[in-house]
Amino acid sequence: MESLTAAQAVDVSYKILGEAIEEREKYAESGENKCAKEYMTVALSYIGEHLQEEELSIVQVATQIYLNPVYFGRVFKNTFHMTFKKYLLQQRMEKAKRLIQDGCESIGTVCEQVGISNASYFSHLFKEYTGKLPSEYKKDYEE
Repeated sequence: MESLTAAQAVDVSYKILGEAIEEREKYAESGENKCAKEYMTVALSYIGEHLQEEELSIVQVATQIYLNPVYFGRVFKNTFHMTFKKYLLQQRMEKAKRLIQDGCESIGTVCEQVGISNASYFSHLFKEYTGKLPSEYKKDYEE
């Protein structure tokens, strides 16, 4: 009888410990998510304001919000399910599309405003992103 009680006590202890660990994980995740959301909100705002800067980097953004760049990159990827580099490229290409749609005359001007100084490199990235060269995209949009 005594061994059964000891076994039951161990089972109850494991159950209580398991529940405590689950609660701790939920609390930690909710706290981390709240912090991550606050940091990411500031980071996205900073990225949007500095998108035209060619030197914009994960290190620059992480430094701006007082986080280690490696940690920031991990939190960014966990939050947005893409790397910082991919997000930055996506934002630059979406802005380029809007500028072209709005009738921006020069590809050089578009390049400047999206932070890519080399026009041929920009054209390569744009084609990779949209499937069309900037000039083709512009023609299609004008029609």
